[in-house]
Amino acid sequence: MKFMYTPQGRGFIIICLFLLFSFNTLAQVGIGNTNPNNDALLEIGDATTTTKGLLLPRVNLVNTSNFAPMTAHVQGMVVYNKNTAGDVTPGYYYNDGSQWVRIASASVPSNDWTLTGNAGTTAGTNFLGTTDNVSLRIRTNNTDRFDFSTNGRLRSYNNGSASQPTYSWNASSSTGMFRPANNQLGFSTNGSENARIDQNGAFGIGTTNPSLSTYGSVAIDKLNVLGQGTSSGLNFTPMSVFENSGDGAALAIFNTDDGNNDFPVLEVGTNNADGTAIRGININGDNTGLAIGVYGSTNSFSSGWAGLFNGDVGSTSGFYLASDKRWKTNIVSLNNGESMLQKIMQLQPKSYNWRTGEFLGMGFNPNEKSYGFIAQELIEIFPELVVSKNIPNPIEKIEPYKKMESVSGYYMVNYTGLIPILTEAIQEQQKTIEALETRINKLESQVQLLLNKSK
Repeated sequence: MKFMYTPQGRGFIIICLFLLFSFNTLAQVGIGNTNPNNDALLEIGDATTTTKGLLLPRVNLVNTSNFAPMTAHVQGMVVYNKNTAGDVTPGYYYNDGSQWVRIASASVPSNDWTLTGNAGTTAGTNFLGTTDNVSLRIRTNNTDRFDFSTNGRLRSYNNGSASQPTYSWNASSSTGMFRPANNQLGFSTNGSENARIDQNGAFGIGTTNPSLSTYGSVAIDKLNVLGQGTSSGLNFTPMSVFENSGDGAALAIFNTDDGNNDFPVLEVGTNNADGTAIRGININGDNTGLAIGVYGSTNSFSSGWAGLFNGDVGSTSGFYLASDKRWKTNIVSLNNGESMLQKIMQLQPKSYNWRTGEFLGMGFNPNEKSYGFIAQELIEIFPELVVSKNIPNPIEKIEPYKKMESVSGYYMVNYTGLIPILTEAIQEQQKTIEALETRINKLESQVQLLLNKSK
């Protein structure tokens, strides 16, 4: 049944309203409900009297800032929007007096962050934080744990106490992380700083100035560790330990440049008169497997060195060179018509002293009288025993953190290679001696025959 509202029908409508509404003394109104709630101005039915719902006005909004199709923004106005335009989509909206606000739904969540996460966020628009000058705090068990201050610093609290931060980006040092200076990060325990990362990315352990070394103003690119080892009798506690209980190396260090880096991959030194710069120990106690204390190798056979020592080299056991027949080819005897004895006789052994003052990088002993050959003379007789490879500049003194300049043109002698040559020469000489002995014995026999005839 439909009614047209006219002045003549006004009385009929009033009668209908009295039939549909019930009033109590506090002016509560009930629709389909004869006992409306005392705290409600209007209560429409209940589950026992009706199965109907409430259908709100359906309108076409333009955008959240425009009050149309209403004549003005009215605080508390609720509508269902059917339109998709501007920043509005179909759904329920209420007016806060200045704009339309979307009522959250399953398909369109609210602007609040939910316990199960949010979707449809926009970088630069959606964020977790505050828009006023108040820090953002995070709690557990209703106790402050972290806060992001208004100047961008992060702190965590010890038992929720703001006066005892365990981690801090403040300028003052305390237990944990802090910012000692612009673009720097410090780490401290018990109020004493023990590590720092500076503005160049250098990481110092045991130092507050990782860009400087103990040997002067030498910039450390990544890591500078300073500390003190301790000793007790014959045992010592190292300053740093790298221990690997599984497969692989305990420490691997590489230079991965394009081949133009003349600096060492690893530099080890000692400033102690009785100290050892590097010590290699194989602690395998069962005498099985590949047990090597120090291993050196090079793939640059013509110009590189597996090991190069400027100074005396000692050994408490044997010194061995590769000699297995399976590694050799083109094997020929030295007595192939060329006399090694004649070539040995051309050698000119010398005694000499080293020019220590001119070649500071060679480790020469100024008081040592040595015996040997001159490489430039030996190369004329046995060129295979003389080699000229790149070596660190012998004029430059060896110092920490200093570039190794490579030079060429200096000669080295393989004295070990002379051993088989000398052996062959001795054998040649022995054959000569044996031939002479045979000849002498024969002459002595002839002399004795002559003496016997003369009697």
